[in-house]
Amino acid sequence: MRKISRRDYQERLDRLTEIFSGIVGHADAQARNRCPYRDRADRCTAAFDCRNRLPPEAPGERPSCGHDGAFDYRLAWETDPGARDRAKARLGEIRRRAAARRGDAEPAAGPGTIAHGGERRPLVAGLTLFDHADALAVEVPTSCQRNGRCHECVVEVTRGEDSLNARTEAESFLRGRYRLACQAVVARTDRDVAFAPLRRSPRILTLPEQGAPAAFD
Repeated sequence: MRKISRRDYQERLDRLTEIFSGIVGHADAQARNRCPYRDRADRCTAAFDCRNRLPPEAPGERPSCGHDGAFDYRLAWETDPGARDRAKARLGEIRRRAAARRGDAEPAAGPGTIAHGGERRPLVAGLTLFDHADALAVEVPTSCQRNGRCHECVVEVTRGEDSLNARTEAESFLRGRYRLACQAVVARTDRDVAFAPLRRSPRILTLPEQGAPAAFD
């Protein structure tokens, strides 16, 4: 059996790590659009009432889920909302280290920074606001794999708009300081940039009465 060098071993380990981190990212994206209590047959498995629950089609069957799926359910069930952000930041760091070992590390950062919610990171030319949002562990909604089709990743650039590229055709519907995070690319790094995603955080609330259905806000 041929002996594997330390370098080959590390390259394979990095590849496996990136594959699994991609699986985690896909699962995270799926969770934004699918209730964890909704099975593959769109049946509701929850042990509590929900106003999106439809009556069973036949006796003995589980109720159906009547929601269209365009809803971020995660914040309603998490006991530690920051855990996902920490894991996301960690996965991003793993990818960057793996890329550096392969010799295709990210471009050098400039003197400017990019900020959101009090967090700052170095501003890197050629990366999109979506890329920087990943580094900042900021959730920006998308359902088109960041190609500009879904128009969900709208962000407000509150500072440093002139450090970005001109609007693309996919952004022609936007005005003012609003951009699509997947289309806004950092063109210069000598000035600071700040942004804020436009996303209302949904919550699932339960009514105080015993046995009352859950209400979605």
